[in-house]
Amino acid sequence: MIYWKHDAVAVVPLSLQLPTGNDSRTGFRVFSYRGSHINVRVSINGKDFKAALNTASPVSAMSTDTAKFIFGITADSPGAVPLDSPDGKPEHRPFRYTFQTMTFDTVTVTNPKFVVYPNLTGSRDPNNSERTDNRARKVDDSFGGGISVGMDVLRKLHLYVAYGENKIYITPASAPQSASATPASGPAAPAQ
Repeated sequence: MIYWKHDAVAVVPLSLQLPTGNDSRTGFRVFSYRGSHINVRVSINGKDFKAALNTASPVSAMSTDTAKFIFGITADSPGAVPLDSPDGKPEHRPFRYTFQTMTFDTVTVTNPKFVVYPNLTGSRDPNNSERTDNRARKVDDSFGGGISVGMDVLRKLHLYVAYGENKIYITPASAPQSASATPASGPAAPAQ
């Protein structure tokens, strides 16, 4: 239930990041741990993804693999802004890129900025441990490479997490229009 005034509302199913997958045969009970992220479906420039809502990060982020193979964007693309490397190595250098839209069901955020970073998970440990339930996969195969929505986008939204329903209700953070200025029908107002 949304208790604030709103023009548009997105009702998005959520899932929690789990320590073991639902299809795991490890014998461990599936549970949510304290540091889990809420994962939701988002659309970035019309491409659908599962993204983690990360209130601990000031910026939204995605891996260079996602940017390159899904959007055709690299550090040399027009609009890419190079950033400083955290460790001084040029191959670890991220860049910033502004997409046109990010949509949560019916609520759209325009011009979301993403830090695009190299996926270095396992790069120093190519012989990392194998999972006990699936010897074809490594322990850290599910880490890195994902999309996270940081506070730069989340502060443009009002969120209500209904864990009992496994849903998150999302509205633009901007004040709703007055009744006289609201069109009779039309698309949801984008969050700026």
